[in-house]
Amino acid sequence: MKMQDLFQDLLSWLAYVRNREDFITEVFAWTLNRTDFGNQFRSGLLARLGAVDLSEVCWNPWETQRSLGNDRPDMVCSYGDDEATIVFEHKDRARFDSGQIAKYRKAAQARFRRSWVVSITESDVQRRREADLALRWSDISSKAQSWLNVARREESQNVIVSTFIRVLDDCGLRPVEPLEQNEIPSLMKTTSTDRQLVAFVERMMDDQEWMEGIPPERRSQTMNRRWFGKGRSSPRRDGRIGLDLLDGWHPGLFVGVLVDATNHGVLASVEEKGPDFCLIVDMEYALHDLYADDPSYLQFLRTLKERICGTKWQLLNHVRDHPTPNRWHPIHVRRPLLDVVGTASTAEEQLESLKKAGSEVLRFVLDEDFWRLREHLEARVGETPFRYEDEEGSKGLSRGLKGAPPSTR
Repeated sequence: MKMQDLFQDLLSWLAYVRNREDFITEVFAWTLNRTDFGNQFRSGLLARLGAVDLSEVCWNPWETQRSLGNDRPDMVCSYGDDEATIVFEHKDRARFDSGQIAKYRKAAQARFRRSWVVSITESDVQRRREADLALRWSDISSKAQSWLNVARREESQNVIVSTFIRVLDDCGLRPVEPLEQNEIPSLMKTTSTDRQLVAFVERMMDDQEWMEGIPPERRSQTMNRRWFGKGRSSPRRDGRIGLDLLDGWHPGLFVGVLVDATNHGVLASVEEKGPDFCLIVDMEYALHDLYADDPSYLQFLRTLKERICGTKWQLLNHVRDHPTPNRWHPIHVRRPLLDVVGTASTAEEQLESLKKAGSEVLRFVLDEDFWRLREHLEARVGETPFRYEDEEGSKGLSRGLKGAPPSTR
């Protein structure tokens, strides 16, 4: 590799590279064009797209910002002038514009005999189902690393691909790393594993079979991220990383990890094991004086208690068991995250453990009593969530009435 070629290309990128996403795209295309990894990557794509017959033809170089109709997709790879093309749209942290993939597909189909659209995103949350193939940047990093581990190429190619992998790593687009069992008990004291937990949750969102007890039309997919920095016990830093599975807290259901339980006013179920993986039942402020003595709620609690009895899970009834109950989050079905992960050592194994645990706690809760309670309490709310921005600029969604006492959240 001639370094002057790289520097000249970097200089030319200055004319149109506007952000990190564009830079990653240029580095990606540069790597594909200058190494055999480009051929392997394209062949793998064609196999997954059902176009193996095109693997041996002579494709044009990978191009960025090429005109396609009235648009300029991030990257394209074409065969001939009008034979076939693969159109790429890349996202770092941004989301897709409405109809963006469909627009690219229409333009490609108008010009080429065969065409496909591939999306590459930071997370599963951003994925577009309408793309012919949806990949994550972490997938690209893994594929590049696999090529590097197996291929015996000239050293210059190894340098290019390994440098590309480091660029993705530096941008936080690496594959999910497994949680280290010996670090789990101290998760509350550090934010270094927050990104790993968020990555696990995003993959749980993508594969929703574990949510089978919730009809698709009822599901919400709102990330409930923990805010970083000081003041974790602040009202608007709820200390948990996971998913709000339903719209509205009448009641709502959260499944995930309660990393810092200070806001919720609870202690971990087994303190020496660290944070809990849990299902939390959440209630609107408008219901705080109503639900605890409601017959539907009491029936739901009786059924829930019977189902959990004798299992490895603990039922925490905060309204009943605590002298100053947090009425926002009255019910926790929980188990130490350390026990949920168990002996799983790889990220894939740990993800399966989390999905299995999520499915198990949902089976405790989701029955006719729960849906009857939800319909009953929904009729008594009549208020919708409102958005806020706190004093440090953190944005979120408040689930109670405007003016609700924040200190109890």
